[in-house]
Amino acid sequence: MYYKFSCPVPKDQRPINEYIELGQSNFYNWPFLTPSLYNKKITQVFFTCFIISLPFSSLFFNITYSPLKFALINFFVSTIIILALLIRIFLGWNYIKQRLYNPTIFYEESGWYDGRVWVKSKNILVQDRLIHAYQVVPAIKNIIKTILLFSYFLLTVLLLIILI
Repeated sequence: MYYKFSCPVPKDQRPINEYIELGQSNFYNWPFLTPSLYNKKITQVFFTCFIISLPFSSLFFNITYSPLKFALINFFVSTIIILALLIRIFLGWNYIKQRLYNPTIFYEESGWYDGRVWVKSKNILVQDRLIHAYQVVPAIKNIIKTILLFSYFLLTVLLLIILI
């Protein structure tokens, strides 16, 4: 709101606009979904990855000789894919978190060679930090919890693969 009157930063490089754009993305809006819908999306992607990885796992393990190891390898591959997606979501929101929290905005007017820094006014800084504290930080915490959960799952599956 305050950006309209006092900000020389181009619209597409303003932290508030970057936040809105990222939040409207179908991929990056997952942390803002209700917990049940968030879990449903993660589960759907996990099992989609599991099904897609079946042919690749069959190249390395024969399902007739070791069906349990075959399934564990599929779980392992699916978990790695999910972790990669979650880390990408985390990195996107972490970038926005930093842009919102910083009292300055680095921007480029026309190209890579003319970068400038603009100091946010008090009103804009307060607005950005409120969004930072009440929207972005909880979303990042949600992503981190999910990353930790899948990391534990990955280690468990890896241990089972080694032991079997």
